[in-house]
Amino acid sequence: MTRLYRRFANGNGNFDDVLYDCKKRITQVNLASEVNVLAHEFHRLSMRDWRTRDFTLSGMLSALDEVIAAFPVYRTYLSREGASADDNRYIEWALAQAKKRWRVQDLSIFDFLHSVLTGQWRPQFQADADEVLRVAMHFQQVTGPVMAKAAEDTAFYRFFRLLALNEVGGDPRRFGISVAAFHHVTQERARSWPHAMVTTATHDTKRGEDGRVRLAVLSEMPREWGRRVTQWFRLNRSRRSEVDGEIVPDRNVEYLFYQSLLGAWPPNLVPDDAEGIKTLGGRLETYMIKAVREGKQQSSWSNPNAEYEAALQRFVQTVLDATRTNPFLAEFHAFVESLARLAAISSLSQLVLKLTVPGVPDIYQGGELWDFSLVDPDNRRSVDWNTRRALLEALPGAGQADLAEHWQDGREKMFVTRKLLELRRLQPELFAEGEYQPLDVEGVASANLCAFARTRSEQAIVIAVPRLVYQLCQGGQLARWGETEISLPSDGKWQDVFTGREVEGQNRVRMSELLADFPVSVLTL
Repeated sequence: MTRLYRRFANGNGNFDDVLYDCKKRITQVNLASEVNVLAHEFHRLSMRDWRTRDFTLSGMLSALDEVIAAFPVYRTYLSREGASADDNRYIEWALAQAKKRWRVQDLSIFDFLHSVLTGQWRPQFQADADEVLRVAMHFQQVTGPVMAKAAEDTAFYRFFRLLALNEVGGDPRRFGISVAAFHHVTQERARSWPHAMVTTATHDTKRGEDGRVRLAVLSEMPREWGRRVTQWFRLNRSRRSEVDGEIVPDRNVEYLFYQSLLGAWPPNLVPDDAEGIKTLGGRLETYMIKAVREGKQQSSWSNPNAEYEAALQRFVQTVLDATRTNPFLAEFHAFVESLARLAAISSLSQLVLKLTVPGVPDIYQGGELWDFSLVDPDNRRSVDWNTRRALLEALPGAGQADLAEHWQDGREKMFVTRKLLELRRLQPELFAEGEYQPLDVEGVASANLCAFARTRSEQAIVIAVPRLVYQLCQGGQLARWGETEISLPSDGKWQDVFTGREVEGQNRVRMSELLADFPVSVLTL
């Protein structure tokens, strides 16, 4: 994906550099007054010791600017008890990076900053430990909003290697973790934060949970994705325009558009549905204007570029024009269809994990059905509760065939949600206090399965969900499990929550059998 991003979007593939530039923009423009006040406080503190009184206010401001831009986390938590080992490591790392960029030979100002930020500095006169702590804590209060504004509200709208990673709490530099790492992190969560919230969507997420999962599938098919994007760039070449000598949209913004369109395309939308395409186009227009304003390069909230934004809107409108023959729409729809079902299965896996791992699951309004919304205000549209009530009432009589046949309307997702919430209600102690036990997986597709058990006394459930589904199905619809199987935590009469299928007298079960009728499985004793 990094190579593709460099090729298509003229991107350097380095999020660190993008984030650094964005932080400098925030400290020097958006939050300049806050950083200036902070510099004055550090400077006044330095004036109280003959060893540091030669530091200039300008030098202090520049040094703090570099340290904040290099800070790897939102904030530290220095208190009267001092700084933790982790906080010390973050501070030392940021100072080391700032020193590398410092153009002045004398680096002693960073030694001063280090001693203040770790609460160790004691001036020669006219200051006490409380004042040093207050200045250090003010620094902590500034780095948080700088990171938030620079990463979530700026860099995420400049760096588009894979939009599924550009999420609140996420890191575009990390493409995922192994199943073993997932188990380790979840076990640690069970020990340290067993009652913390588990959520996949809020009012502040950058896109709907199911749209995000669909975009994540692109990481499994980079060559096919690259071929398609090359074709779309060519098909839409005539729809770009020129503003002040620059092409609108540039390749980076156009690459953002294709990913955003893929993540927002409803499963049941077809190219000849002119009204549906128009509605989707209106959402994308609003999103793209917000995106370029947040990116603060071609336009911004404080200084909107009306001519550029009008050209960008024209591009979206003409690309999504369903009133005439439009080869792009046909080609794009064909690509969506090729991965939509597999992405939906991945979404079901995500949902099962959210409702069964340690923690308290949260379902954002409207998330009972597929959620392909974009960032606010798109994800705050009115929820169609009548449709949800009707589907909910029809669920008791729905079989697996009916759920699969009508998967586009989201009833599968509601079915899984209802079944697992019922199970949580019946066994609250198991979900609140149960141990998390990774299960042994063997077979050719073992890397495509996440399996674990939750146990408490005589209570137990087994969870088995597929991952890397596009790879597992080789781009088709049939999972190739072969002889892949899992070990059950105990003998007994197990029953699948979703299909009612019984697994009895076996200590191992094959995935080709367990997932034959439904794409995910939860077994109970």
